[in-house]
Amino acid sequence: MDLLRLLMFASMDSSVASPLFDKKEVHANLSIRNLSHFVPQHPLAHRKTVIGNEQHGVFAEEEIGEREILGEYVGRIYYFPSKAKGRTAFSEYKWTITHPHYTLVIDPQYGANALALINDYRGIAKEPNVIPSLISHKGYRYFSYLTRRKILVGEELLVDYGTDFWFN
Repeated sequence: MDLLRLLMFASMDSSVASPLFDKKEVHANLSIRNLSHFVPQHPLAHRKTVIGNEQHGVFAEEEIGEREILGEYVGRIYYFPSKAKGRTAFSEYKWTITHPHYTLVIDPQYGANALALINDYRGIAKEPNVIPSLISHKGYRYFSYLTRRKILVGEELLVDYGTDFWFN
């Protein structure tokens, strides 16, 4: 998936934007669960993250409708011109958006919310039930997640991290 193209052309207009951005909140029906304790049969249960933390997931506490905004994916934003050399260390929860002329990184290492803990769908489900998107709201663009379909009570929210995450 070309994430930049998705972000540039799959954005929603402000008429359907969520008040979650104004309130700096995520969707009220989300909960973070430690996979080893709450979902011991989960493929990531009893495994550690790259930096040694326990694995967590984000689950629906109540049904969430199709194409609902889940909130802003927050973090520090880094901009690199395409000719920039070197690399800054980022957390494993970052989103990287590449373009021929620049690279943007959103890294929640120093400030995150529940959306940073939404797992990749690979090995867990046949397809993701959440998609990344830019949402226009009051003249600004927010990097967010939208539900692709209705999410059932107790269902884990899953996104496609992209092949760059797994093969770089």
